[in-house]
Amino acid sequence: MSGTQRVEGRFQERGRGHTNSENTRWFPNALLKTQLIPPAPRKRNIFRIFYRASLGRLIARVFHDEIPNMGCVIVTASPLVVPRIKAKLFLRGYEPVEIQFVKKYLHPDRDVIDLGSSLGVVTSHIGRQLHAGRRVIGVEANPQLLDIIRTNVSRNAPQVQVALVSGAVDYPPDRRPWVELALGFDNLVAHIVEDEVVPNGILVPTVSLSEIVQRFELREYALVSDIEGSEAGLLELDRAALTHCRQLIIELHHTVRYSRIILAEELAAELRERHGFRQIDRQGSVYVFEK
Repeated sequence: MSGTQRVEGRFQERGRGHTNSENTRWFPNALLKTQLIPPAPRKRNIFRIFYRASLGRLIARVFHDEIPNMGCVIVTASPLVVPRIKAKLFLRGYEPVEIQFVKKYLHPDRDVIDLGSSLGVVTSHIGRQLHAGRRVIGVEANPQLLDIIRTNVSRNAPQVQVALVSGAVDYPPDRRPWVELALGFDNLVAHIVEDEVVPNGILVPTVSLSEIVQRFELREYALVSDIEGSEAGLLELDRAALTHCRQLIIELHHTVRYSRIILAEELAAELRERHGFRQIDRQGSVYVFEK
């Protein structure tokens, strides 16, 4: 799914004056704006990157940029799809847990919203699970990817109706109607920028889950989500949108909102205790909930 992340220009620790053990207890309860907690830096294996890129180019030639992926065929002719992504698609290393849960749990008789559709890979697997005439609503912040999403979903799930929404599902504290999206080196990984200017940034509209539900007049629906930390704002500020959500497949991320570090496990607990979901399954950071 989409690699859209939220980051900010500055992070201030408010736990000064406490011992390390005190800070450990205090800091998760601190309160700041939403951001994705950056992972610890790690060394890149240059040989592995080169190998995957070379393998991806070979796979693209063999399959003429129509790459099999767990029952779907993903069109990768666009220059936005770099060779390493093509290799991951073929080797089943592209969002494998989300796809597994979609295949195992997704009910076929409900419309589905997919937040963070990226290339439309998971969206295509969603479409294949649904009955004819059902709707798949893909939401993607990067406008360059919309045609790719439509191509892939239409090819793999011709029986469903496809609708696309261009925008970032985000809940900025100042409620502005747009955010700046900084594109990554391959245009697939992007992050929402706060308090800084980036040379490759583009302005994209913000959209709430409630707006999507209202626009498409959805009643009971299923939600698949991978929005890299913005789910914290959704759970806090858009409770009404989840009232009629009957099934949720979501990747939860450690994040920060209003100076407070929020762990993925806390978000899962919030879904259970505040929003009334039952947890059905979990693998790593990917969860399945139902009502």
